[in-house]
Amino acid sequence: MPDIYNRVRIWVDPKFQARLLLRVGLYLAAYALVVLHIAFFFEFMWDKLGMAPQKAFLDAYADFFGRHAFILYGLVLIVPLVLADALKFSHRVAGPLHRCLKTMQDMTAGRPVSEFTPRKGDLMGHMSEAFNRLIQEWNMRLAQTAQRESAGHAEKPACSSRQPTGNEAVLAGDRDDLAIVAAGRLDGSWPAKQ
Repeated sequence: MPDIYNRVRIWVDPKFQARLLLRVGLYLAAYALVVLHIAFFFEFMWDKLGMAPQKAFLDAYADFFGRHAFILYGLVLIVPLVLADALKFSHRVAGPLHRCLKTMQDMTAGRPVSEFTPRKGDLMGHMSEAFNRLIQEWNMRLAQTAQRESAGHAEKPACSSRQPTGNEAVLAGDRDDLAIVAAGRLDGSWPAKQ
């Protein structure tokens, strides 16, 4: 496997990964606060029903959180570990997507591309299989276009007009396929003329 695909940079897609980490952190904080408030409610109601001396609501609230502050301290200690793991996990999704983006940019530029090889631990393996089929088709069409160009140049005199090359030739050769896709027709039928 080439060195360029080693996991060097974990922060690949900051927009996606930051949103994911923010969500995970907020979920943890919300979970801890909801659980603590439910526990407080049950303790407060239990004290109301029991024979213990009654405390004012705010005094009971302060007393409860004073006794259970260790849960909040534990949350503060564990959140960085959970966020680090979530960042590492997000890279298993964002990394392949980033590499797919770079490959698509090479395809747009009309260059042949190598097949997509997922790294150990990468997710979205089904996507890489489908993407590899697309890459194989792309490379085959580029090779066919190059063969047509070389055959066309051998037959035509040097003073002929410019022939489309690379991506232009692939797009021109696949005009029918593009029209079908643009019309949203998978069966190959053409849209009616208006």
